[in-house]
Amino acid sequence: MKKVMFVIGVLSNGGAERVISILAKEMIRKGYEVSIVTVFGDNNNYVTDKRITLYPINQKYKNKMLRVMGILRRTRQLIKQQNPDLIISFDTTINIYTIVSRTFLPNKLIVSERNDPYQYPGSKGIRKVRDFLYRFCDGFVFQTEDAKKYFSSRIQEKGVVIPNPIISDLPYWNENSSEKTIITASRLNRQKNLPMLINAYSRIKDSFPEYKLKIFGVGELREELLNQIEHLGLSDKVTIPGFSNDIHTEMANSDLFVIPSDYEGISNSMLEALAIGVPVISTDSPIGGAKMFIKNEENGILIKVRDTDGLVQAMNQILSDKKFAKNLSYEARKIRKDLQSEKIAKIWVEFAQKIYRGNHEW
Repeated sequence: MKKVMFVIGVLSNGGAERVISILAKEMIRKGYEVSIVTVFGDNNNYVTDKRITLYPINQKYKNKMLRVMGILRRTRQLIKQQNPDLIISFDTTINIYTIVSRTFLPNKLIVSERNDPYQYPGSKGIRKVRDFLYRFCDGFVFQTEDAKKYFSSRIQEKGVVIPNPIISDLPYWNENSSEKTIITASRLNRQKNLPMLINAYSRIKDSFPEYKLKIFGVGELREELLNQIEHLGLSDKVTIPGFSNDIHTEMANSDLFVIPSDYEGISNSMLEALAIGVPVISTDSPIGGAKMFIKNEENGILIKVRDTDGLVQAMNQILSDKKFAKNLSYEARKIRKDLQSEKIAKIWVEFAQKIYRGNHEW
């Protein structure tokens, strides 16, 4: 039995977490032994298969340096103890930890870049550290061609672009739902620019008084967003329910799904909303994740980053024109075929085999 170890921050809500859960399940099905190291704790909203071994690290030192050293030491211990044939790491910070932890060890390593490398991480110094350390990896998975092009030709030669998979049992849009909701689902952080969505909603609410806005997710900006909602007098109209275990039903029963992010890799929630068929509005953010899948006014609407007026116009267009919304839905659902989890997992496994192989046959 060949062994694969995934490394990620947590298994709570998020696109990378969802991708890992799908890939781990598919790899188990194909006969691989799979483990997942969670660097920042034991929260787990996705992985239920008992055949997948979870290793939470969860260093609780108050001192940041001690915490980082503890993470590196424990990650290295797990790599040496489990001796996986291949390590697959997700997210820039975790990628850096994993590369350092694996120093002088023989295990093959693939890192997955999940965001806009031009803007994330926010620290230019950490971006330089990332760019240096990535030279010591065996393979790279990017979400878009534009993200791949950021890196040196040496890294690009070892990389591949693989889109996110979607689960097979997504519901379909209930266009006749009585709930009358506009929703989004994301982390509550600066990158997602949720204040723009709240401001845009405040400008359409009088034209569509029956519609409410739900913002699903958790994060450090929750209180700030609640203050904005209260300041605009929207407390009876806008809610932040937190993480939902039934987000796909929420999507299917909504009238509109909005991604207002300043930058993204590929938003998993956007892909799922498209596959469900709920009408989608997304910012056309850098590195091109949204425009890979949305053809403007054909299967969704693209707007400029930080364009509140454009968002208001797009929301008005969809909510006031049911025929247009229905046409968007019909076209959007076609991505199900291209992003089937089995198909995307097959691409991942083939790339993993290529990276691992060397003088071996995996």
